[in-house]
Amino acid sequence: MKLDELRIVPARMLNEWTYCPRLAILEWVHGDWADNADTVDGAYQHRRVDRPGKDLPEETPDEPFVTRSLWLTSDVDALTAKMDVVEAEGGEVVPVDTKRGDAPPPEIGVWPADAIQIGAQAMVLRANGHRCSQGYLYYAGSRKRALVVVDDGLIERTRTALRELREAASSGAMPPPLVNSPKCPRCSLVGICLPDETNLLRGEPSAEDEDPRLLAAPRYDGLPLYISEQGATLGAREGELVVSKGKSEMARVRVRDTSHVAVFGNVNITPAAIRTAMDEEMPMTFFSYGGWFRGTVQGHPHRNVVLRLGQFELCRDEARRLEVARAIVRGKIRNQRTLIRRNHPTPPEDILDELARLARDTERAADESNLLGIEGNAAKLYFRGFAGVLTG
Repeated sequence: MKLDELRIVPARMLNEWTYCPRLAILEWVHGDWADNADTVDGAYQHRRVDRPGKDLPEETPDEPFVTRSLWLTSDVDALTAKMDVVEAEGGEVVPVDTKRGDAPPPEIGVWPADAIQIGAQAMVLRANGHRCSQGYLYYAGSRKRALVVVDDGLIERTRTALRELREAASSGAMPPPLVNSPKCPRCSLVGICLPDETNLLRGEPSAEDEDPRLLAAPRYDGLPLYISEQGATLGAREGELVVSKGKSEMARVRVRDTSHVAVFGNVNITPAAIRTAMDEEMPMTFFSYGGWFRGTVQGHPHRNVVLRLGQFELCRDEARRLEVARAIVRGKIRNQRTLIRRNHPTPPEDILDELARLARDTERAADESNLLGIEGNAAKLYFRGFAGVLTG
């Protein structure tokens, strides 16, 4: 993207850039978005100010005037802003921006990223012929207004952020993630950004000293739906997946409780069911009647393309590739051992001891062939012990 081809920058992106440059590029350039509890609550806190109000008169009114959800653009700065509230009185306008969280401590006043957003809104208002020397941030968590003085320093910092954001977007390079930042756990894009994992791939020294933090939910409550009844039909109605055969209904499950659908053999899928699965990012996996994998149907998956490129690049490094493979196989063997130990009525100590030894051996695997042999020996032991799980 060239500088002269850039779209008009939303003022909110300057807030994101100041808070985390990588977040701004993911949202603005890559179009990435994901909801979490904070974003949903933020939308709720904005429910009143998101209702469009009256247009702001070209001549700033002297009498008290208030409008909401006002959207203006500055052609001079190629900057646009949707302002929650704009108050006018005495020939001057004052933007008021709503934030869902608590106000910072008095010694801080306002968070720097929030001040930049007020600065951007002031620039847009000034470009439209209005006087603006101050703004407010309303922190809904504290129910408190914080004053932001729009002085030359704030305007300069805002212009600097605007220039840096444009340059980063035009370069095509993705800013690196923050390192061990407390901002990451509450970020809605943490599952896309994968900051700790990305820093580990980059060889960030401070990231290598610690294991990646558990920033995403460790489990998903949904369960898989397996359909092996030949001639059955899978449909979707009112938030549920319905399995039927002829005129008889065989099963009904809620979409929200389903992690994925596995189809074996001659099973019919209605367009409604496929569309529902795609909308919910729920993969449908198809197998032959005997269990041979055929393929997968899935909607456009949301993935961090830059991270995927880095992963493919990593695969070219034989040493790092082997290190990752060792960790995967080691985890697999440990899980096999845990499953047998927890579910076998009389856990066979010889199998458990051997699986523990093979898990340790993965750390010393000389190459991928050696690692494949360790994995195969572990599988042989696992299925020998798994037979007891089934009969127990």
